[in-house]
Amino acid sequence: MKTRVELWIHGEVTPVIEKEVRDLTKINTPNERGIKINRDEIDDSLLIIRFNSYSGKSGELAEQIMKSYSLYLDKYSDIAIGFETRKKGIDKSTDGITKKEVLDKIGEFYRLLDDKNWAQLQLLFLDKIEYLECQEGARITNEIGKKTSSNRYLNQKEKRLQGVITNHTLKEVRLSKRYGLIACEVDYLIQETVEDCEKENISMGKQEFRMQSIAGELKISKI
Repeated sequence: MKTRVELWIHGEVTPVIEKEVRDLTKINTPNERGIKINRDEIDDSLLIIRFNSYSGKSGELAEQIMKSYSLYLDKYSDIAIGFETRKKGIDKSTDGITKKEVLDKIGEFYRLLDDKNWAQLQLLFLDKIEYLECQEGARITNEIGKKTSSNRYLNQKEKRLQGVITNHTLKEVRLSKRYGLIACEVDYLIQETVEDCEKENISMGKQEFRMQSIAGELKISKI
């Protein structure tokens, strides 16, 4: 029985690389016409190649596929392989999610944060999330993400911002994609004003998000 394969390649995407990828993929499929190569909607540096492989065990097929690309691995920053079998399909939970949807979700997060609309913010998160602690506005080096409820995380956020008016301006958003997850890195300018006080502070900040699609809706799973 043939196995449906999805090959993800991260790296600089050029017409030359696209041709190389197609030529290399032909080695691994009996049906060249069935090869589908697309640049991802969200991650511009991601090529997704789908094809039917020859029959065989997934472990042996993976080794064979990686071997066929071995001479070119230095050109790609990351290669991942997924197999679709009768028991379990390929994870396509982020298929169909557009870049605009992700950017809109990020913009909504900061708008609700500045409005201190904690109830609506809660709806953007999964019930259980992973977060990284911060120290003096910077992430702690090599800090392992901690698990908590999104409700508890937002309660802590609310306490820290009590009496502080914030205004975020997004400067740059970088998106990338892995199986089932969308990674977002946001650079922003934040203006903070203490209520009943004329003191104002303006600084640059950085925030990392991980999002996943649940029943077609983007939710924050890591922050």
